[in-house]
Amino acid sequence: DNLDQQAQEIYIYHKKQHGIVEPTLYELIQPHLYKLTNAIKDRRKLLLEGSSKFVNDTSFVDPSIEWIFLRKYYPLGKYSKRNSLKVHTDSNMHSFTLALNDNYEGGGLFVVRPKEEEENHHNSTTTEEDTPTTTTTNQQQDGSSYDYYQRPKVPVEYSGYKWLQSLTQRQNSSKVFFPELKQGSAALINFTVPHGVAPLAEESRMPRYALIVFYNMESYYQNVFPLLDQPPQS
Repeated sequence: DNLDQQAQEIYIYHKKQHGIVEPTLYELIQPHLYKLTNAIKDRRKLLLEGSSKFVNDTSFVDPSIEWIFLRKYYPLGKYSKRNSLKVHTDSNMHSFTLALNDNYEGGGLFVVRPKEEEENHHNSTTTEEDTPTTTTTNQQQDGSSYDYYQRPKVPVEYSGYKWLQSLTQRQNSSKVFFPELKQGSAALINFTVPHGVAPLAEESRMPRYALIVFYNMESYYQNVFPLLDQPPQS
């Protein structure tokens, strides 16, 4: 279950550390990035309703791209020692996963479905694009209370790589959902949504290529991270 190894990836842009890393690739995608940014703006109200009360207009700043990278996954043993990505939540406000191909077999991006009791308890804030959230009240030493944001619970068995081997056939279930990402389509995920990448089927002759765009990492750490009831998983 020890597959926490470096994935095959190419940094294209990193606002804080590197700036534009791959000018040729950045020049190719730059004219299209506004479409992703506008998609977040168009869904602002929906994203606010689907997140915690702490993710308000103050912390939900205008979408700003901070990290862009390409990632490639092969079936295990074919040029790569890591063919998947375990369940995690992102340390940024929003991210896009853009499918660069769809001619691989099995595997791919999936999101963890919330437990039934969570869905029933939070049905007033559940949306098709966001996982419901909860808050918990804690007591300070002086007796006053404060609220912490709490992400949806993920079963312990989902936390490693062995469990992912059961997802190679890319089947939706009561536990996980695989977005239908055809070449050129994208999935928008915010920091509340547990997700991962299932392994490709062994017989897949093609790798999986994806372009990932992270938004507002700095805002996440300033406005959301201090209110989390648990640290980020990734």
